[in-house]
Amino acid sequence: MVRRSKDDIFYFCEHVIRFTPAGKQVDFLQTIQDLTLNPNQTPKQIGVKAGTGVGKTASLSAGGMWRWWRSPGSLHVNTAPTERQCREVFFAEISNHVARSPILGNMVNLGGAKLTMKDHPHWKIFAATASDENAIRGLHHPDMTIMAEELTGIREDIIAALLRTCSQKNNLFISIFNPDRTSGTAYEMFHSRKDYWPWNLTIDKLSLSRERPDLVDPERIEQVRKEFGEDSDMWLVGVMGEFPQEGSKTVLPLRFIEESVGNPMGLAIALGPGLRVISVDFARFGGDENVIYVRSGNAIIHWEATICDPNVAAARSRELALEMGWDPSTVVFVIDSVGMGQALAYDYLEMGLNLCEFHPARKSPVEGYRNHLSAAWFNLRHRMKHSTVHIPDDPVLHQQLVTREFTYVQDRIEVESKKKYRDRGFKKSPDRADALIMAFSEEGDILGSQSLDMGAFFGSDEPSEHTDIFKQTW
Repeated sequence: MVRRSKDDIFYFCEHVIRFTPAGKQVDFLQTIQDLTLNPNQTPKQIGVKAGTGVGKTASLSAGGMWRWWRSPGSLHVNTAPTERQCREVFFAEISNHVARSPILGNMVNLGGAKLTMKDHPHWKIFAATASDENAIRGLHHPDMTIMAEELTGIREDIIAALLRTCSQKNNLFISIFNPDRTSGTAYEMFHSRKDYWPWNLTIDKLSLSRERPDLVDPERIEQVRKEFGEDSDMWLVGVMGEFPQEGSKTVLPLRFIEESVGNPMGLAIALGPGLRVISVDFARFGGDENVIYVRSGNAIIHWEATICDPNVAAARSRELALEMGWDPSTVVFVIDSVGMGQALAYDYLEMGLNLCEFHPARKSPVEGYRNHLSAAWFNLRHRMKHSTVHIPDDPVLHQQLVTREFTYVQDRIEVESKKKYRDRGFKKSPDRADALIMAFSEEGDILGSQSLDMGAFFGSDEPSEHTDIFKQTW
C-alpha cells in the first residue's frame, strides 16, 4: 500500500487521506503527478485559475501532501498573502485530510500552520507568509514544493523570489488563484508568458457542478447566470474561472444608476408600503460629509450632505422624521457603527428610537460575501437591476456608485473599503454611496418590509434566514 500510494496520487487520495477529486481537480492532480514522476519534464511550475467554491485549496493541499508523503525528509511550503489565509484556509484543509485518514492520525503532528512526521521534525509542510522576502530565503531543498495560494494577492517581487527558490531539479512551484485581475504574473502566465507556463489549467464551477452537484449546487450557478448574465465578471470569474473584462470590476453599471433615477418615485414608494428608514453616514475626518437619506418605501424622498459636527447631523436626522410628518417610533435609523457612529449610537437609544447599527466589516451572514458592506452593495445592485428603487439625481452620488470596485477573496465577494477606494486616487470619501447602501440594506421581519429575499436570490425557494444583515439594537 505504501509503495503504491507513493507512485499513484489518486491511490494516495483514496486510501490515505480519503479525498475524492472531481472534474478538473483530477487534471490538476494528474499534472502534479506527471511533473513529479518525470524529472526531465520541465519547467516545474503549474498555474491554476479557478472559479469560486471549486475546492481549489482541498486539491492543492492533497497534491502537496502526496509530494510530502512520497519523499521522506522533504520540505514543503504553503504561502499566501496573509498568515491568516495560511492557517485558516490551507491548513484547515490539511487538518480535514488528516482527520479523515485511517492511518495518518498516529503518524503526524499537526499544529497551527505546520504538519510534521512524528520523530522526523524536518519532514514537514509549513507556512511562510508571502509578505516578506526574508521569510522564504534559503529554502533550497530537494523535492521541495512551493504552494502559493491566491497568487493575485501576492506582491510581484515575492512571486519572483518564490520562483527563484525552486532552483533544484525536483522542486515544484504550484500557484492557484481566482483570476480577479488582468495584470501581473497570474495574468501573464495565461497570456504573454504561456511558453514559460505550459502546464496551466482552469477549474471551472460549471463542469464541476454537472459531475458533483453535491459539491456545487447547479441551481445557484443558474441563478448567477440569470441575475448577472454570461458576459458579466460574476460569471466569468466566479463560475468559469476566467479573467474579468478590462475595466469592469465595478459593482454598479451606469445604466442601473440611470434607470433608478428615472424610476417613478410613486411606484418605488408603493413597492415598500409603510417602510420608513433614515440612514446616516457620519464624517470621520475633516472635509468628509455627514450624509442623511430619508427612505419611504423603496424611494429616497429626501437627502442632505453637509460638512458639520456629527452631533449636529445626528440631531438633524431625528428632526427629519418630524418634518416628514412621521412618528419617530415608526422609523428605523440606520447608522454606520464605525467611528463617530459608534459614539453616537447611545444618543439614539437614549431617545427610545429604533436603531440599527450597520457594521461594514463584520462577517456577512449572507453566503458568498466577505462582509456586511459587500452584501449590502450587491443587495442594492439587485434592486437596481430589477427597477425597484428610486434614487436622487445627484452626480456626486452617481460617481461614487459607479466607481466602487469588488474582487474575490477566498471564494467570497468583497467590495473595497473606503480606505482602498481613496487609495486608488479618489480624494473625496464615498460617504454618499455608503449612506445610500445603508438605506437599502435588508431589514427583514423587523420592518415588515417586502424587501429582497436573499434566499431566493441565491437559488432557494424557501425564505432566507439571513435577510437581516444588521445588528439590531433597541
